[in-house]
Amino acid sequence: MKETTKTLIRYGLEDVILRYSKTNNVIWNQLYEELSESSIRQWKGKVRIDRTSERGTRFSQTIDKESPGVQMSDVWEISQITASFGEYLAFDTQKPEALLKCIILASSNEGDIVADFFCGSGTTLAVAERLGRRWIGCDLSKFTIQVARKRLLDIYNSKDLMSEK
Repeated sequence: MKETTKTLIRYGLEDVILRYSKTNNVIWNQLYEELSESSIRQWKGKVRIDRTSERGTRFSQTIDKESPGVQMSDVWEISQITASFGEYLAFDTQKPEALLKCIILASSNEGDIVADFFCGSGTTLAVAERLGRRWIGCDLSKFTIQVARKRLLDIYNSKDLMSEK
């Protein structure tokens, strides 16, 4: 059963992610949720999506079949990482790859540099690599650097660590 956002917040099962910039020169790429085939078929090329906001306000949106989908809201429902996940590496603060994928896609373009100065198991670096971003990773522990290094080297068709764009 899918938990509602209000229920998750009530039990403290949510995180708030903020972004800051020193300049007005920021990158923000709107993210979209894919449409289901049944929604596309039902509306014969035009899709109407009815939603209810956190405050209970109802609104609808009609989009074309060729649309990339429905704009993602500011609440992302992403499962917590558990031992049953293939990406799980037993790090206390490890984040789900799906979360990092949303953050990296929204805030950078292909070829940009993504930095994680507390890289731990290397989740941010691995996701950045798969999305065609260059990356910088640091950590105090030699063990975590080796875990992150192995994770990066295991990515199929990954670029040389010293390569240019």
